[in-house]
Amino acid sequence: MKLEFRPINIDGSLKKYRQLDLEDFLSLNDEIHSILCINCPEEIILSLLKISFEKDIGLSILKTNNLISEFKNNILKFKFKFLLLPQFELNSLGFSKYKIIYKLFINEIEYDFIKLIEIGSELEFKKSILLFTSGSSGVRKIVNISHKAIINCSKFMAKQMSMTPLDKEVIYAQLDHAFCLGRILSCGLVSNPFCFLNSSVMLKPSSIEKIMKLKKVSGLSTMPSVLFSILSIEKYSLDFSNKLRYIQMGGMFLPADRKQFIIDRLPNTKIFLNYGMTEYMRATFYDISKYQHKLNTEGYPADDTEIKISNYENLDNTHDFKDEKIGEILIKGAHLCEGYLNKKEWDKRITKEGFFKTGDLGLINNDGFLIHKGRKDKTFNFQGKLFNSDNLADELIKKYSYLKDKIIIFPIRKENSLKDYEVFVCLIKEDFSTINREEEITLKKFYRSLGLTVSIKYFKFNFPRTQNGKISYGEIKKVLLDINKG
Repeated sequence: MKLEFRPINIDGSLKKYRQLDLEDFLSLNDEIHSILCINCPEEIILSLLKISFEKDIGLSILKTNNLISEFKNNILKFKFKFLLLPQFELNSLGFSKYKIIYKLFINEIEYDFIKLIEIGSELEFKKSILLFTSGSSGVRKIVNISHKAIINCSKFMAKQMSMTPLDKEVIYAQLDHAFCLGRILSCGLVSNPFCFLNSSVMLKPSSIEKIMKLKKVSGLSTMPSVLFSILSIEKYSLDFSNKLRYIQMGGMFLPADRKQFIIDRLPNTKIFLNYGMTEYMRATFYDISKYQHKLNTEGYPADDTEIKISNYENLDNTHDFKDEKIGEILIKGAHLCEGYLNKKEWDKRITKEGFFKTGDLGLINNDGFLIHKGRKDKTFNFQGKLFNSDNLADELIKKYSYLKDKIIIFPIRKENSLKDYEVFVCLIKEDFSTINREEEITLKKFYRSLGLTVSIKYFKFNFPRTQNGKISYGEIKKVLLDINKG
């Protein structure tokens, strides 16, 4: 794409503008090896991604709402050489002291291209991309993903889906996801075109219609929740099935009945699903339309990936796995990231053998397929019986549908105890005067029938959410811990 840019004179005045491709513009300065890109348009980011991999330039793609305090406080630890951001945000984000060397005009909006000359670096940020995790634990971690890991993953994906230069793919995702970057690179490796649509806003019929109108589209890559929402609109299902040779999904877990729903709606389409995360983009992979008898699994290990399950004795002894040989899922291989911005935090997640501790529980069946059993921090032992807090909430919502998005179950270990938990049922109430004691008795009775004693807590605010729209488990935990201390 062509950019209009104007160099800055020594006195601060603007020189005449020139039009150049972004790649030519960056080639004007040989010392560019890393760029921090804040709140830039998608077409610029997509161009920067391509250049980043071709020229081994480090890149971080950020939105203002992603500039959490940890990143702002540690930004100078990275060897960022240049910064690109909208001119009107220069002062509010605290970068006004740095030297502006170019003014860029993109779609009539002015952007500053800044040279960060006062940098005191600790970490080399080169040949890699910085991304944020979703924040389900309560803190959005900053992950350093090497070009090599993304390319390894992309080659694997292209091979598994038999992609050819004739395939055109629609990528319907959020641009700052590792999942999305992997798909963009997969398309680039086989030189096939793609169309990017940002799903960070709500699903809009106009975006879905746009997919339908595109010519010669072979595949769609998106998140499971997005696809499920699209297929819930019945008129699109048959069109998708007739139009698409394959669909590829990454990210969250889907129960078997939802996988079956997708298969039934798309009888003529291959449907690929993987288990992955920002830290390890593709750990497993399989075609659920082919392995319909394995819908309770997350697939088999990806190429160059080793998965093992920790012995239950190695987990903290609040868990009791005598009935099933399950443990924490550990992953090692070619798709692993370089680490977190916070090195101490990363070191806690890596075993001596180099495996990444996912925080997920699971087992590997006799056929080598991974079965997910929930999050480790959401699984707890209550009076000798194993429970999962998400499953407990789902059971209640099945019976009382009005509680959807208004309830979360949270276990907190009792002080000075390794096994005993207090279990909280957290409810949103817009007005505390509407609290119904009969409802409270009903909820306690329901969980007592499952063998649980619970306490009810009420919240006036909506539960904090991750960027994927999930309830932020970590944020609720902070609030409950504060309540208990109080």
